[in-house]
Amino acid sequence: MLFKSIVYLALVAAAAAQTTNGKAFDHIFIVFLENTDYAKAATDAALSAFIPQGVLLDQYSGDSIAKNATRCANVVPATQLQTDLVSGKMPNYSFYTPNMINDGHNTTVADASKWLTGFLPPLLDNKTFNNNTLVVVTFDETENYNIQNRVLTILLGDAVASIKNTTDSTYNTHYSLLSTVENNWDLGDLGRQDANPTLSNVFDIVAKVSGYKNVNVTNPPLLNGADPGFLAPAPTSAPTPTAGVGGKGSGAGEVAIPKVFGVVTLLAGVFAAII
Repeated sequence: MLFKSIVYLALVAAAAAQTTNGKAFDHIFIVFLENTDYAKAATDAALSAFIPQGVLLDQYSGDSIAKNATRCANVVPATQLQTDLVSGKMPNYSFYTPNMINDGHNTTVADASKWLTGFLPPLLDNKTFNNNTLVVVTFDETENYNIQNRVLTILLGDAVASIKNTTDSTYNTHYSLLSTVENNWDLGDLGRQDANPTLSNVFDIVAKVSGYKNVNVTNPPLLNGADPGFLAPAPTSAPTPTAGVGGKGSGAGEVAIPKVFGVVTLLAGVFAAII
């Protein structure tokens, strides 16, 4: 009963001894970089070199555990990733945020792309890691808050090998990360913005398999503010959507995860794990 926590930056995890197969991919590995406008990221030589290897999402816009002792107690070193690779127990869901230097927050997009160029290719060459795996490389937000919050996002990995060097112009947001996972594994939704059809289009590679109908968004919002809800700086009530993106139920509340569904979070150079 922990899937609700995935919306809190996915700060829950469990190493899985068995993989739960998805509709379009069996593993998803998400890498978040920091605070860079789309134009700047897209013209970085190292980052743009990844685009022919996968799918460019060119219309992608972008509960903390900090004071939760129980969850913090389950944070383990990032070296756990290599341990899982050696043991052959890659989780279904991985969320990796490098430290503030490597993600470009305290440095530059050139520093972030240099780190990514050293970090990611060996993983893509690893058959344990890249086994029907979808790798999502994205940024948390733009540097300039006066423009639309459009961030460079690239899909890589074995799951998109047959359609690499293409562009998907479906309107996606960070909520699409959650809705795509929910739809791929038929999990149901959390009843918040992941169930908002305008903001939660499912990645096309999953929608084509599951039959989910994405929304054609012609006038996208800036998305430079916070949505109302329990995690907003000033919590307010918000209506609960009645129709979601997943295949099992919808609406607010927790969604049960099959016991074999593994979730792993790699955060700021650490590997978070909790059952």
